[in-house]
Formats: sequence, C-alpha cells, structure tokens
Amino acid sequence: MDIVQPFSNHNGGSINFGADGYLYISTGDGGAGGDPGNRSQNTAILLGKLLRIDVDNPANGNNYGIPADNPFAGSSSQAEEIWAYGLRNAWKFSFDSENADVWIADVGQNAWEEINKAGGSEAGLNYGWRCYEANAVFDTSSNCPDPSELVFPIGEYDHSTGFSITGGYVYRGSTYANLQGYYFFADFGTGLIGTIDEADQQNNVGTFGGNWSSFGEDSNNELYISGYNGQIFKIEGEIVAGVNDVNTLKVSLSPNPASTTVTINTATEIMQSISVFDVLGKKVLSRENLSSTSNTLIVEGLVSGVYLVKVTTSNGTAVKKMIVQ
Repeated sequence: MDIVQPFSNHNGGSINFGADGYLYISTGDGGAGGDPGNRSQNTAILLGKLLRIDVDNPANGNNYGIPADNPFAGSSSQAEEIWAYGLRNAWKFSFDSENADVWIADVGQNAWEEINKAGGSEAGLNYGWRCYEANAVFDTSSNCPDPSELVFPIGEYDHSTGFSITGGYVYRGSTYANLQGYYFFADFGTGLIGTIDEADQQNNVGTFGGNWSSFGEDSNNELYISGYNGQIFKIEGEIVAGVNDVNTLKVSLSPNPASTTVTINTATEIMQSISVFDVLGKKVLSRENLSSTSNTLIVEGLVSGVYLVKVTTSNGTAVKKMIVQ
C-alpha cells in the first residue's frame, strides 16, 4: 500500500490489529495546516482516515484484501480500505481489550485536542475534521455534512492545557482496582497526563514534565508511558486491600541474587500460587495449587536479569518481590 503524502507533516501514528483479526491503520490528513485539500472528508483517498484491511486474504493484485463489512467495500468510487474518516492526525489509537471499543486521540490544529470513542463494529463514522476541530467550528465552507451526521469527541482540552495529544489505552490490568476502565492519554507539549473514566468523565491528572510520545500495554494489561527522551514509566494506582487481606504479610526470598534455586517463605500464611515475570511483563514461571508456607523454585534456566515474583496466599493477599538471577 502506497499513500501519496503532499506535505511532510501529519503522517498518522498507529497500526493495530483488532479483535476481529483485521489490521487498522491511522493516516494523517496529508499535512500543511488546516487540511488545505480537504482530504479528510474526501472518501476517495486514504488520507485523514482509519483504515481496515485483511492481511490474510490478498485480493485484486494487492498484498491484502478488503473486509466485506467495510463501509465502502465493493465501491468503484470510494476507497474500500476506509473504516472511519474525518481525522486530522490520529497520534495513537487503541482497542479496549474488554469490549473492542476503539479510542482515537486526534491532534488538533490551533485550539483543541480531542479524544474519540466508538464501538468496535461501528463503521463509516465521520469525526468531522476539517469542518470541526473537536466541538468547535473550524472550516465549514465546503464539503461539510450536517452536524447530526458527525461524531463529536468524548473528551477534549484547549491549548492552554496542551497542544499535541498522545493517545493511550483503557486500563484492564488486575493490579490497580482504582484504575479499572480508565482510558489514559497524555500531551507531548506540556507533559499532561489525563484519564476518561467509565462514566465518560474527563480528568486531567496533572503535568509531569515529560514529552509523552507513546503508551504501551504488557501481556498482563498493565500500562506504560514513554517520553521522547527514551524513558519508560509504569502507570500505577492504588492497590486496594480486600476485607480478607493481611497487610502485614511478610515474604522472603533466599538466596537473592539466585543462581540455581530460590526459596520463598511466608512464615505463617499459606501460599496458593507463585508467578515469576520478566521485565516485559511475560510470565516465565508459575506454581499453582500450593498449600505450604515455603516453596523452592528452580531458576537456573532463566536468562540473567531482574524478575518480579508475585506470591498469592490462600486468602487472596498478593505480594510482589524483586529477584536477581
């Protein structure tokens, strides 16, 4: 797939597979300022769009096929790859791993940054650029549908708060109950980090001094944010204790560093399971259905490095410890 780019800026920002197995691609509007060619509203071209293609079933001389339920599938005049349009420069979009909703953070022009949300099966949506910048009129001089035909953002902020939005993910991890269902976004220019909760309420958490350029999600759905300077940070909330949690649980690892084996002791609490994760969040060892206060793991097969050991007791208490191998 080749897309002619008339200007040097607004190059899109994400490629992601959806739960349906199709590949989604966000493209910029072609660049310059104000979309001078009104390309985002032009459904005959691929600029300013969210595209959806089938990489498993090539057709018509391409290295990909067109899903049959794409909104313009079978059209001779519209671009069949289009899933949604009316985007300026969607710098990061993602899918909610729980329900396949798509979240699109679209970088604004002069005044507003916006966040769009849609159900995973909602095809052919028009997000309004260049007619609108977020909820504000930008240029409705030509080729603009009635506002009732447009999808307006679920979240926005003006340029007194930030001026280049970076989209993130909906938190679906299991570590921080107070973050469950929150969508995270950030701003490249000001260091803002914000959220939208399950009631669609927006909260600008604060500025943290980073040029936030991307988010990441590990295999356990825990979230990370990266700065343009190369630093990566983990997003953490509060570990909420349940009524049966024992907050004084003590866990010891010996020896640490370990070379061949490590013995894990909880003194009095009965262990139910032990999991060992690498720095990327991948589970590399696990023991289930335990019924003891002490357990020895063989770790000599692990690559040298730092690992996280998670111990869960029979009453649901979980404690994490670092170990060096």
